[in-house]
Amino acid sequence: MHPTTLQHNRITSYEWSARIRCDDSELDKSFSVHIFVGSVPENPSVWEDSPSYVGSKSFPHHGDGGRKMRNTVEGFVDLSDFLTDHAQLDSLSQEVVVPYLKREIHWRTQKVDDAVVPSTEFNSLEVVIICTPYTQGSNDPFPVPGTVQEYPSVTAGRPGGYRSR
Repeated sequence: MHPTTLQHNRITSYEWSARIRCDDSELDKSFSVHIFVGSVPENPSVWEDSPSYVGSKSFPHHGDGGRKMRNTVEGFVDLSDFLTDHAQLDSLSQEVVVPYLKREIHWRTQKVDDAVVPSTEFNSLEVVIICTPYTQGSNDPFPVPGTVQEYPSVTAGRPGGYRSR
């Protein structure tokens, strides 16, 4: 947990993640969606060594036997550790993190054969930022999760970002 506020003897912590949804049968091979906070190197062979690399979610290709059936899958990449260790933010509250991520979060898709898939060509890809607040009082043995909040404005309007349903 990443404590950010103390109020009425209760600590509130925030866990930030990138939620990735897509149709795993849209691409013809298994693939990964890589998440970055900061600039993305042009050369994909150095992505995972980049200081802006946060993490990846891999999706195996199952195919659909030629039936063209959608198979929506979902995965998550934790952002909190990166934000705490590298972003130099005053807190992990939404007032601080949302504007920061609007400027700094990026993603790239890469097939298992290392081919890069432009987000403009991956129609089902949707990356949305979510946050779960946790509170813990002085008598609570464990933090208590609150309601997961979506922040669609962080990625809306970008290829592969939030799309209203």
